[in-house]
Amino acid sequence: MRIVDVHSHFYSENGEDAGWEIPQAPPGPIGPSVYVEAVRQSGLAAGGRMVIYSGSGLDRLREGPEVLPRVNSAAAGLVEMAPELFILGFSPDPFHPNETLDLMETYVRERGAKVIGEIVPYIAGYDREGPAMDAIYEKAIELDVPINNHSSTAEDSAAIRRLAERHPEARIIMAHIGGTWAFREGIAVARSHDNVWVDTSGWPMVAGGTMEIALRELGPSKLLFGIDYPLCDIDTWVERLERLPVSDEARERIAWGNAAELMKLEL
Repeated sequence: MRIVDVHSHFYSENGEDAGWEIPQAPPGPIGPSVYVEAVRQSGLAAGGRMVIYSGSGLDRLREGPEVLPRVNSAAAGLVEMAPELFILGFSPDPFHPNETLDLMETYVRERGAKVIGEIVPYIAGYDREGPAMDAIYEKAIELDVPINNHSSTAEDSAAIRRLAERHPEARIIMAHIGGTWAFREGIAVARSHDNVWVDTSGWPMVAGGTMEIALRELGPSKLLFGIDYPLCDIDTWVERLERLPVSDEARERIAWGNAAELMKLEL
């Protein structure tokens, strides 16, 4: 089945040692070659692609503007190793807005990044709604790429609602359908805003039946398939997608069609 996972991470800051044990891989720290091989051995490999965001170094962005190119370069290097498997996402740095806006331009126009994200203020410690974030949103609109926002609380969903209203031309992907304990708030934001979609990444999508609830309340056109690998297992999520009680047409929209439209992918 054709699949686009809109939400996974490469936990490396230097492009060598990812420092994270992942399913489908031998125990111990991994590098990019092990990561690539693990994805190739998974259920995603047959017709699937994975959006890669940086997963490490984001907690040190405030240390200086030199951190930003390092973490994004590591993710870009993984994509260059296996472009048939991976799609590049660009992780921004609101602490250094001038540098991040310039690098966004380079990554989207020259390196083929298709989405900005994941916006993770709880890790990096930046202001989700400050002037720098507004500038990043406006730059994403200019570059015609969507933004993936982490959301795990009702407060996060409320912030995304305000950002969606301030930037009505932005295409916003709300990660984790709003979060483990706040998915109903996330669903409400997506239902009431034409420019907000939700992704299915994170363990509650499998453990709690959140995917079915979002499907019932939003319909297939608002759902994007996401995994959050390596925090979550690829094959478990793919099997979950295959079991969703929907028509083949609706499953394709969730699996890849909505993502292809949002990110303007040629598949």
